[in-house]
Amino acid sequence: MQTLTRSRCLVFLLVLFGVFSLRQVSATRLNPVSWSIEPDTSHTTPGSTALIHLRAQIEPGYHLYSATTPSHGPIRTTIALRNPPVSLLRIDVYQPPPNRHIDPTLNVPVETFEKTVDFPVALKVASGVADGNVTLEIAVRYQACSSELCLPPVTRTATAKLLISPGSPTHPSPPKGYVLLPR
Repeated sequence: MQTLTRSRCLVFLLVLFGVFSLRQVSATRLNPVSWSIEPDTSHTTPGSTALIHLRAQIEPGYHLYSATTPSHGPIRTTIALRNPPVSLLRIDVYQPPPNRHIDPTLNVPVETFEKTVDFPVALKVASGVADGNVTLEIAVRYQACSSELCLPPVTRTATAKLLISPGSPTHPSPPKGYVLLPR
């Protein structure tokens, strides 16, 4: 009888530990990437190009796939402007050089980013637009993986305000070595 009680105790502790571990995993690891937007400047002028930075902060042990990861593999990162304001004529997204390698689990070529990644976004503002704030909503669809698991693809939205005010038009460039992503 005593052995049965010890066995039940052991099973209870294992189940309890498993539930605690799952809660900890779900609380910390099911959203291992956070997104933010930072404009290069506090404002832009009509007829200018505004450069903003879409940044991903990636938890240790995780990576996300580049926007140029070869097809027939994991989900590529895609970036799109949601509800584009009429004041914006065009959006160009740039990507830094990714880490290229063969995925050991899938045995396919992949391109990944770890820790942080900056996607500069060039926004061409129309001439003759009224002064004021423009709300930017950038939707990012991506898949985060670790060496142990891949999470399902998710879409997150990062938002920021861009002030349009009078001044001389500017046309900043993305950092050297970054490539323009296909639309």
